[in-house]
Amino acid sequence: MQSALYYRQNAPSMTSVSFKSLDADKSMQVRAMEYSGVAQSNALDRVNIESSDSEGPHTSRTGTTAQADELVIGVIINQYASTTQYGFTGGLVRLYDTTSPQKYSGDSDSDWERSRMSIHHAIVNKVGSWELTCRLSTDRRWMGYIVTFRGGAGSR
Repeated sequence: MQSALYYRQNAPSMTSVSFKSLDADKSMQVRAMEYSGVAQSNALDRVNIESSDSEGPHTSRTGTTAQADELVIGVIINQYASTTQYGFTGGLVRLYDTTSPQKYSGDSDSDWERSRMSIHHAIVNKVGSWELTCRLSTDRRWMGYIVTFRGGAGSR
């Protein structure tokens, strides 16, 4: 199980994004998200990453954010696409709950080779410490991460 989050500060408006996999024989999930109002430089504020094998995925707390107007993005991923995630806490809004595709290049992935991913976010208006937690329907390998980005002047 692998995950990556890329960001580009002060990016121009785009109509398309290209992605090339270096491991084309694996099923994967890709999400492109665009936000306005984030600082144009020095945007990344906090990052926290956790992983384990249990029924309780979490990101742990970010620590106090640098300012009140920040974008918070949290991600929970678990092995086995059939395993459900539920009981989310942390005050973030769920944007996506998806599973990796079962088929690729004419072949098929077993459930243990696939994953479930949920992406959550919030645009907060107070300094704070943020986290994302949930429960899984059974013990599974999981990873969770949370990132915060500073808002830009006049972003509200």
